[in-house]
Amino acid sequence: MCDLYDKQFTKNIGVERIRSGIKNAAPNGLCPYCGQGSVTQLDHYLPKKQFAGTTVHPANLVPACGDCNFAKLEYKPGPDDPPVLHPYFDAAFSVRWLTATLTQGSLGLPKIRFSVSLSQPDPALEARLWAHMKVFKLWDRFGAWAGQSLSNYENFLRSDPGRQMTLGQVRKDLYEMAIKQSGGRVNSWEQAAHEAMASSDWYLDSYLKLS
Repeated sequence: MCDLYDKQFTKNIGVERIRSGIKNAAPNGLCPYCGQGSVTQLDHYLPKKQFAGTTVHPANLVPACGDCNFAKLEYKPGPDDPPVLHPYFDAAFSVRWLTATLTQGSLGLPKIRFSVSLSQPDPALEARLWAHMKVFKLWDRFGAWAGQSLSNYENFLRSDPGRQMTLGQVRKDLYEMAIKQSGGRVNSWEQAAHEAMASSDWYLDSYLKLS
């Protein structure tokens, strides 16, 4: 079955329409695992070498970006390894669970840390969410992207001294950015990061000196 996938499904021009159809099913062409990267590959949710019978099963082929597909490799769920979220079946994609807080880093610079937080306790789901973040290396990737957002926003405010936005205006602007940049995704890192920026008194008052 693995040979069937490698030699026929991935290379045969006759099934290119099927491959493209699966990739194009991802909303806005974005990887459903991270919500950020462009879909370029197909991931086997269950590793094809260990679950040969599902190698070409449609439910086991998930559109993904190269970073997520590479990070996941042949991750196999087990008793001590919770399964990552499956874009086709998991309702967790429509439940808010990704949160962020802004803290003062060791060099006095702002830093955003992401976490998992459910409104209702669910240990099994929480374990899967933490596994999802770890397997796809989203802690580091979201952190790096959020760091760039912090830098971009600071440059935006300081690029035009005549703009002189007030604390209230900046807070409102950040909350609006959280909504606009989420792309309608409930657990977008953009929304969590900008909400953290908007709600941090230290960031707005002391660091940006808006008070």
